Amino acid sequence: MTRFLRIVTAFFITALFSAALFMGCKVDDELLVGLEETEEAGGGSSSSSGFTTLTPSSDASWTTGSLTSSTQERIYRFYASSYTSYTVYWDDSYQGTSAATVDVKVTASTSSEFSSTLWTEDSGYSSGKSVYLYSSGYVYLKVYPYSSGRTGTFRIRVTAPASTSIKSDTVSGSFSYGNGANIYSFTASAYTTYSISWTNSNGTVAVATNTSSTFSSSGSTSSPLSYYNSSSYSRTVYIKVAPYGGYDSNAGSFTMTVSTTSSSASTVSISTYSTNAGSYSYFTSGSVWSTGYLASSSSYIICRFYASSSGYYYLKWDDSYEGSRTYTADVFVSSGSSSSNVTSYFTGTDSGYSSPKSFYVSSGNYVYIKIYPWGSSVGTFGICAYNSSNVYQTLAEYSVYN
Repeated sequence: MTRFLRIVTAFFITALFSAALFMGCKVDDELLVGLEETEEAGGGSSSSSGFTTLTPSSDASWTTGSLTSSTQERIYRFYASSYTSYTVYWDDSYQGTSAATVDVKVTASTSSEFSSTLWTEDSGYSSGKSVYLYSSGYVYLKVYPYSSGRTGTFRIRVTAPASTSIKSDTVSGSFSYGNGANIYSFTASAYTTYSISWTNSNGTVAVATNTSSTFSSSGSTSSPLSYYNSSSYSRTVYIKVAPYGGYDSNAGSFTMTVSTTSSSASTVSISTYSTNAGSYSYFTSGSVWSTGYLASSSSYIICRFYASSSGYYYLKWDDSYEGSRTYTADVFVSSGSSSSNVTSYFTGTDSGYSSPKSFYVSSGNYVYIKIYPWGSSVGTFGICAYNSSNVYQTLAEYSVYN
């Protein structure tokens, strides 16, 4: 039936209905009151929070709904997982079976208020309409008459791909110190989503797709990371596992799993790229050089030495900006006469390797030294102190914030 004939027919039936009322004829109640929401054998819907919730499956059953003179729209919803294709079908009087008696439109949206829409369609029985989201969430479906005021019944269902078995691989490891880190890799198939999870709540995971040292995101045990390879080719994904915050107290054992439910994905196989259980604590005192580790951009370490005689003392530090290039953090250094005034001798100096900082100290006093990151730089550094007679001073850890 063409759209023009459908409109003419709707107008003609409405005229007959009005004439019947005017002549006092009895009108069948079914014309005034539509059927409530029902489900066919197998089940396909449930009522929740004012919406009728549809359950997608590969063989989803039809859910029957009705439009009445007082209820001119019905709202359904279903939960859509990211990167999964769903198809919405509906049976109405325009395209479908004799089970439907009203011609309807369907609008799909990710907003329950339908402030924006995915699509609006008139027919969806033969081929259905697709829904594909990049982020998981509810999809809302509004069903309403093609011609305002029309009443009757319709049917609706949502199908999803058949479930597939999970492909996964798991590795385990452990850390002795907070500065440890293990790097793993696996091959991600094209256009495939992977879940990365781990059992140790003290661990932090980051994912990279280009190098083993640049990581793009992190997650927690309660919210596994999701990685999607949007490329048309397979690529290597690197995963870094490290104690949370770089704290020694968070070192320990862990397990980490990579999984996918994609039927087209290759078998998941995790390879070990590098391991580092950690070899030192945050600050280790030495006879000449002492070493430290800064775990985050807000970290700092305060150490001190005792000036047994009056005179000039010198501070020299080795970091990634200037020095032997064996350390990984670029640091600022300040020094003072107390832990609450670690700036009285000098403050916020970036480099002190080729030109050590000097200052005068009276005998019998402690010298406090604060080391903290330059910008967001984190990692290791070395530092030493000596007097004008080139006698090295023993640096001791005073406080650490990491």
